[in-house]
Amino acid sequence: MVFGMAAYELEKMRNDEASFSKVQSSRYSPGTIDQLYLEMTQSDIAELMEIVSELHRISSIENNKISILSRRLEKMLGVGGSVLGIYFPANREHQVIFSSIRLEFTPSFNTYPCPLNGVLSYNCEHGDYSLFFDGQGENFYTYLCLSVNVNSLLERQKQIIKSIIPYLFSCMKKNHLISCRLTELGLTTREQEVVKWMIEGKDNWSISRILNVSERTVKFHNCNIYKKLGVSAKAEVICEYYKLMTSIGTGASSTYKVGAS
Repeated sequence: MVFGMAAYELEKMRNDEASFSKVQSSRYSPGTIDQLYLEMTQSDIAELMEIVSELHRISSIENNKISILSRRLEKMLGVGGSVLGIYFPANREHQVIFSSIRLEFTPSFNTYPCPLNGVLSYNCEHGDYSLFFDGQGENFYTYLCLSVNVNSLLERQKQIIKSIIPYLFSCMKKNHLISCRLTELGLTTREQEVVKWMIEGKDNWSISRILNVSERTVKFHNCNIYKKLGVSAKAEVICEYYKLMTSIGTGASSTYKVGAS
């Protein structure tokens, strides 16, 4: 996927017309990025490789590692804050995965009746923001909001964003779809939390302390999980979980073009 900028008229906005002085959206256009990586240092590339490697190992979008990796990305880009989230157009709800920005300062998809995948760059009284988003079928969008105007990004920053977004969105999509699948199998929210900590290698006592419940309650959840997944041990739960991960194809080979064309 390649981003090319296109003007998006202010009067087409449904809500909060007075809140923004400039709105732009992007659309896909064919092409390639010939200068990818040219402005990045060896340190940048090594850091990105580490982040991508960590993203591949994340087994839940509630995992604290996503917050840590998001802050590492902010530091690399030199931006003041960011928001990672999933947007569900059917009910116009957001699942915020990570945020270091006050949420009232971030954009609402409700404000932008734009069906295109790409980037929205805007400024308001609280500062400049850029919203990178990607439609995952008809059901949801994954997005990254940065506290910077896309047109002021340096080439190095653009290349970092182009490099990491496909893997970041792939991780978010994969883990959201796994959660949906576990829900379809009948696992409750609490049971999915227990599974998440099983995957992290926690024993029953540790999980009970994390969830602030008794160890007996955790064992009760374990029994329900085994029954619903058709297994008889934690090792089998972990195997089934990773089978689920590998069965969900998300891909991360897209290339992003950030900035005006």
